[in-house]
Amino acid sequence: MRDFSQVPDILMMVGVTDYPWPLQAGKEYKQHGFSKRISRSAIPAIVPGGTYMAPCHPRALAWVTNADMSMWDLSLELYTEYGNPGPDFVADNFDPISLGLIDEEGERNTLALTDLLDEAEQAKELDDLVEKYGLRFEHGVFGYGPIISVQFIALTDDPDEELPDDLKGKPYVEIVRDIYDDEEEICQT
Repeated sequence: MRDFSQVPDILMMVGVTDYPWPLQAGKEYKQHGFSKRISRSAIPAIVPGGTYMAPCHPRALAWVTNADMSMWDLSLELYTEYGNPGPDFVADNFDPISLGLIDEEGERNTLALTDLLDEAEQAKELDDLVEKYGLRFEHGVFGYGPIISVQFIALTDDPDEELPDDLKGKPYVEIVRDIYDDEEEICQT
């Protein structure tokens, strides 16, 4: 058995530009696994399956600050407005923890709070909810999983450019030629 005690983990900040809500990033991670562009010096320290990444999102934590309201009130309003509860909906059966209904057999029909907040944002009503409930968001970790690959940013558009010698033979390192605006200055130095 391998000893992973000296293997680093990575805390990754996820931006609202690409993923307005943590669940959207989480769905992509679930489908494709964790892959990250990281600094050139950190690549040799990554151990696929041993190095874990914890994504952190600025909207991962939400709470109600209005003393006259509660998270249950917010959840019920979001579910009623955006969750398509149907004509038989009874607020007494509403389960705000799972954002679903508990039917007579005890089965839950769950929705995620962030999906409903996303619906409110798409409907241009999120600002009203923020004001009404005193809704506040904070950064929080919303997952933890093994890194399956890392990306090495090629310095040129030359399709024949290869990985540096110390990265050759590492199947988890992928060479990419797309440089994001915030990476351009780093790559030119």
